[in-house]
Amino acid sequence: MEENDMRLLLETSGRLIDEVSLDFRRYLFSRIEWGDRLICIKGPKGCGKTTLILQHIKETFGADGEKAVYLALDHIWFASHDVLDTVDWLQAHGCTHVFLDEVHRAQDKEDAHDPRGELSADSKHVGTLRQTRDRP
Repeated sequence: MEENDMRLLLETSGRLIDEVSLDFRRYLFSRIEWGDRLICIKGPKGCGKTTLILQHIKETFGADGEKAVYLALDHIWFASHDVLDTVDWLQAHGCTHVFLDEVHRAQDKEDAHDPRGELSADSKHVGTLRQTRDRP
């Protein structure tokens, strides 16, 4: 996997993080244990799960995308690329945190969408996976 291959994915992550507003946060934002290795947020579509994740990334890591990356698993990229290979590449290039969205869509390649459009609003699960250098 080359950096040019990853450009679209990293640009999409950076754009979404940059565009999210920090003006309003749901009450749940301060109740999430963001330091946990894995977090799953469940809720009906449109309730703000993705926004919570993007706000956390922006507030904690900034929008530069060097240490933290947001990945929607229904992104067209994953129709032809493996999630673990992608995360391994990110980790090898200095990323310490990977935030996964649309996790329930990961196995349904037909649901991949064009990253230039809006993210689909039918999320039921959002996960975050903290990557560390000593991962087994």
